[in-house]
Amino acid sequence: MKILILGGDSRQSYAYALLQKRGYQVSLYQSFVLDESMKRIISDSDVIVLPIPVSKDGVHLNSSDVLMVDIINCISKNSVVYGGITHANLKSIMIENHIIVKNLFDFEDFTINNALISAEGALYYVKEKYKGSIYKSRVAVLGFGRIGKILSFYLNAHGSDVSVFARRESDVAWCKLIGFYAYNTEILSSKNNEKLFVNYDIIFNTIPSRLMSEELLKSISADTVILDLASAPYAIDEEVAKAINLNYYRESSIPGRYAPKSAGEIIAITIINDILSRRTEI
Repeated sequence: MKILILGGDSRQSYAYALLQKRGYQVSLYQSFVLDESMKRIISDSDVIVLPIPVSKDGVHLNSSDVLMVDIINCISKNSVVYGGITHANLKSIMIENHIIVKNLFDFEDFTINNALISAEGALYYVKEKYKGSIYKSRVAVLGFGRIGKILSFYLNAHGSDVSVFARRESDVAWCKLIGFYAYNTEILSSKNNEKLFVNYDIIFNTIPSRLMSEELLKSISADTVILDLASAPYAIDEEVAKAINLNYYRESSIPGRYAPKSAGEIIAITIINDILSRRTEI
């Protein structure tokens, strides 16, 4: 079995190291030119590991000028492709080319471990930006998915006063049972909510949706640190945040920046477990 890792950041280097340590025949090309030699290497590989995300624009390989369609056309039929495959058009093209598509975000073990690193990294970054102590700080967490759950528990363990804004009423109920303050996200779009975030020291957003109106943003103190951990379109219009001098930071894709070694090893272990489970026939 030949495994080829293409593109990406330092996570791929650590994934490569662990796969090699476990005895797999693996090659790594983080930067490359798609010449005839490279095309042969891709064609001869049984498993292709692409970045997270595979592409930011749905056209090019992440952080490169290489066209994804050109890479896909080099991949042999029935080969397996792993990566953060978030664009439906790329997945469709691969399937049409009889490629076995494995989106890493479809693996629950991967997403949970990745969320753990994201939450831990979020605490690290907020400590750089917030001038106070996390202990006894008043914190709002928008979203109670994987990252929101782990982050809320981390903050609670650090002694923060945690409020969670969740979409599902069942999550609101669980949060209250655990001991958090909890609200439905519908309150963000309700009338007379201009004082909703007045007293928070830190706001974390994990929801990839434009939730906060300009009126609501104007009520937030300039001392409040806002970390947006979600992907586009994010919770806040960045231009509006700048115009009203909010302490707003976008910190998406934390795993690759905060803990590339752990994040890369999670990628490798997910692939190894999938191969060993015989869910992927190579």
